Amino acid sequence: MRHPYFTFVAIISLVQVGFAQTNNFKDSEAAENLVVRIDVVGGSTNLSADKKITFGLLEKTNEANALIVYLPKMQYFCEMQLLDSNGIAIPKTSTGEKYGDQFSSLKTYSWESVNKRGHNTGDSDRPDMTLSDTKATEGRELPPVQKLFKIKTAGSYRLSLHFQVFKYVGDGTNHTFEIVRLPAVEIPVMKSENE
Repeated sequence: MRHPYFTFVAIISLVQVGFAQTNNFKDSEAAENLVVRIDVVGGSTNLSADKKITFGLLEKTNEANALIVYLPKMQYFCEMQLLDSNGIAIPKTSTGEKYGDQFSSLKTYSWESVNKRGHNTGDSDRPDMTLSDTKATEGRELPPVQKLFKIKTAGSYRLSLHFQVFKYVGDGTNHTFEIVRLPAVEIPVMKSENE
């Protein structure tokens, strides 16, 4: 039996973003055959503090089918920290406080912890999901670093992003979801004087 959201998944696969062909990305270590890839916009080695954080989930090695991943609600999804050049943590903004504030409390899969989105269908009870394979994934975005953290001065910073997702395991009606916590990925961030 096909996955209940097979038609939806087919639509998502048509709008995948090919991160694998860019040179300006940073990958996490793999966990449960998944890698999170952060795209550093503009070809630089540093993420500009005023640019959105673009990311995707990729399979580390080929499996028979693309992996199906459900994304948790923002309070569980991504734990983040920003350090200045002296290793001092920068406080979060009210927007930043919403991300990952219950990261550690997520112990098992539950439908209530899955983020929902309508996908232009008006059905707001559809899970927020993505497909992952070794070459491409759906591009996702987080707000710019300067909207997540109270950065007051120009300079160099280090952003640490720690994601967790629900990985679909099984087939048809005989399936479950496992929590996969991906190792944190660190991104150099630059805030210029005019930002």
